[in-house]
Amino acid sequence: MKLQDFQIRDPYIVLEKGDYYMFGTAGNDLWGQGWDFSIYKSADLVDWQRIENAVRLPRDFWADKEFWAPEVYRWGGKFVMFMTCMKSGLNRGTHTFISDRIDGPFVPAAPLPVTPRELMCLDGTLYVDPEGAPYMVFSHEWLQAGNGAYMAGRLNDSLTALVEKPKTLFTVRETGWCREIDFQGAVGYPSDGPQIYTCANGDLLLLWSSLGPKGYFTATARSKSGIYGPFRPEKLLYDRDGGHSMIFRDKSGAMKFAFHSPNDIPGERARIVGIVERGNDLFVAE
Repeated sequence: MKLQDFQIRDPYIVLEKGDYYMFGTAGNDLWGQGWDFSIYKSADLVDWQRIENAVRLPRDFWADKEFWAPEVYRWGGKFVMFMTCMKSGLNRGTHTFISDRIDGPFVPAAPLPVTPRELMCLDGTLYVDPEGAPYMVFSHEWLQAGNGAYMAGRLNDSLTALVEKPKTLFTVRETGWCREIDFQGAVGYPSDGPQIYTCANGDLLLLWSSLGPKGYFTATARSKSGIYGPFRPEKLLYDRDGGHSMIFRDKSGAMKFAFHSPNDIPGERARIVGIVERGNDLFVAE
């Protein structure tokens, strides 16, 4: 299959032993129980094959719907997945899954999600500081907060729990780039899809997404003083109805920028384009 042949949101791509593995949100029933735990494998980022049933849930797992935005990392000799999920009556949160293999099966690594239970959270992503300490960066969802926010907190060594109270990095309404939306009676400013990129000079760029006049977008916020900031929203990186973005390196070492576009179900597709760092800043090269 080519990228245009299959629906996927929130693409996250990992290069492992010469092959690319793409994780993401799939299925037309994104706000229900119609999840799809497939992943996609490619040798060249052009032709992809589907691998089904990459995640296995026990019957007593706390969540049963809205499985979104899986990201996978090598950690402690295993492959660790962060994935957002929820259950009616419980707040959405990001949970840790673990596998011996990058293509699964991934199983829950703990009984509870990482993100605070009193907060509605999504899209947890991993950041490891220069000393090797792990942190989760995630979104405090606008459906609860009204004004979507990004937060970060230090993780334990198994990446299954926060060991300190997370701190708010910034909120999105104040950037002036977002438009207020009304979703089934909830009104506010969405925030999702964070990822941390470290510049050559050590500055941190937080890639983040929301909705603007031209649709879904990816923007950056910069910190010159580590993961707790302050982060200053800096610029729109891609504003043509494409977002929930991430950066990875291909087999040649070149940086790639992956995102989904358009933001319409079921038309969304993964896109992969070039991106470069110049002068400690990022530039999309389509």
